[in-house]
Amino acid sequence: MGTFDSFKAERRASIEDIAQAIHDSVTMDEILDTYCPSVPRRHHRMPCPIHNGRDFNFSYTPRGFKCFVCGASGDVVSFVKEVLGCPTRLDAMKRINADLNLNLPLGCTIDEIQSATLALRRAEAEKKRQAEQAWEEKYNALMDAWCKLDNESRVETDPYELARIREAMTQIEYDLDSMPKKPG
Repeated sequence: MGTFDSFKAERRASIEDIAQAIHDSVTMDEILDTYCPSVPRRHHRMPCPIHNGRDFNFSYTPRGFKCFVCGASGDVVSFVKEVLGCPTRLDAMKRINADLNLNLPLGCTIDEIQSATLALRRAEAEKKRQAEQAWEEKYNALMDAWCKLDNESRVETDPYELARIREAMTQIEYDLDSMPKKPG
């Protein structure tokens, strides 16, 4: 048996691994609930907690944010970095990891199993993103076809052609209604 035969591959969890795991695990709503619980929100808008704004000029999605006054924008990690005044993204990730009890191996040596778990998380997140993209593409294609037919129906005078257009629109409406809920 050679010297390296029993060696178990260990490495430090990379910042990219942890950042991806945070992005896959935490939404902007959860971050806002944790770090800005008293700031009023409506329709994914709120006063900017970064520059202590008063108007609803701060817009956010599940994965990021943008303030239309101070210009701050980014992902959940950069939000925490700005709001808490963390010196680096790594410090912000450590805070998120601790405050939201994610138990990610930040700054620790990880073994093959933990490395495989992080890789599996990345693969699942990519699969989820692809499913969301496929759903949006199908939805947008159906809506584009319906809008095109709707425009045609407004100028068409032939009753047979108008009936065909309305029948096609009805089929598209049925297809839209029978689509599963958006993944994610």
